[in-house]
Amino acid sequence: MGAPFLLCCWILPDSFLRHGNPFFANITVHPVNGYTIMAVAEINEYVKMLATVKGTPHHYLWSSYDAEADVLYINFKKPSHATDSEMTEDDILVRYENDEVVGLTVLHASKR
Repeated sequence: MGAPFLLCCWILPDSFLRHGNPFFANITVHPVNGYTIMAVAEINEYVKMLATVKGTPHHYLWSSYDAEADVLYINFKKPSHATDSEMTEDDILVRYENDEVVGLTVLHASKR
């Protein structure tokens, strides 16, 4: 594995990180005057998603995590208009647009 390098940087109010968002687990955090400067230090975790994105019908992946509800939303098509859905045994809602899987809703995301 190669050395980690800087992927991107954000400047955010310190209060932004108080929600315990698991996305920030691998991020270097530097508090400066009431703001937080964050740098993603390890790009390899994000590069691993490339095969998944390439395998989707539209070569698209959009996700959003709702910390309050502990739900991860993953969309493979945007815009998508689900016409049906089914719940798996492990609390993942598979969303369909006709016969095509257009997204997943992962319940209890932080517990996985």
